[in-house]
Amino acid sequence: MTSRQAKIQEDTHFRIMRILQKDSDLTQRELAEQLGMSVGGLNYCLNALIDKGFVKMQNFQSSKNKFKYVYLLTPQGIAEKMVLTSRFLKRKKEEYEALKVEIEALRVEVGDDQESGVQLVPQVLDELHHVLRVVVVEVSRGLVGEDDLGVVREGAG
Repeated sequence: MTSRQAKIQEDTHFRIMRILQKDSDLTQRELAEQLGMSVGGLNYCLNALIDKGFVKMQNFQSSKNKFKYVYLLTPQGIAEKMVLTSRFLKRKKEEYEALKVEIEALRVEVGDDQESGVQLVPQVLDELHHVLRVVVVEVSRGLVGEDDLGVVREGAG
């Protein structure tokens, strides 16, 4: 079984390679912003991808800024991205199926009726029924008056 950390790392590598395949001349700062991670974290991941031979870094010769690099997927990197894409898609489908089961369980728990919207939880209905019975009994015994319940008579104001 793959560890949670390994899955996160694989997803990060997949996302990096996916973005680089679309736009290879992003700066590390721009790429880090798109990924929602630090530049240092991205640099670490890029170096790992370079070490594995999935990404190559080239100096952008025609650029006025000689510190500008492009990050290109190698043929091996393109093949690896296809493998990662397949595993990523499989994981997301499994997560989706698990979410559907969880959502259905929550709907049952709260008494959600998709046709009419959310209904009251059965326990709340039981409590309301009990409170109403107590109020009716207390009113009938004269223990509680209409004024105590905040009842407004028609025409009163």
